[in-house]
Amino acid sequence: MVIELPKDSARLKIQAFESEWGPTDEILCYWDGILFGQATPNDNLRFAKLLPKLDRQRNYHWPSADSYASAMVSLLTQFPQLEVCCERDCDQYDVARIDTIDELFGQLELVQSYGLNGRIQCPSFSYRPVEKN
Repeated sequence: MVIELPKDSARLKIQAFESEWGPTDEILCYWDGILFGQATPNDNLRFAKLLPKLDRQRNYHWPSADSYASAMVSLLTQFPQLEVCCERDCDQYDVARIDTIDELFGQLELVQSYGLNGRIQCPSFSYRPVEKN
């Protein structure tokens, strides 16, 4: 699952994770100080993985489920034009296209539930807001 990152915002912080031995190669993304993803350096830090595979042994500042949800709502409310894509099995199934922020928030709730307990299937969707003239 990836999200396009805003080009300019004082509320967005992108930095290397600092382990007890110094900076690592993991570039993490924070919105208002809340960890929400890992930047993809191959794309010039233009996108972030929202469900990154991080080392469970490291002492990340994991947000609570409520803090994470609040950060995502805040980010996407301020920047509703950002694209978000979540694809369960790449190229194996159809990906639902959604274009309203309400639909996106509903899908993000499903992703959060999947991430918390894995009891539901991870949703596949692509959010690209409708451009307003």
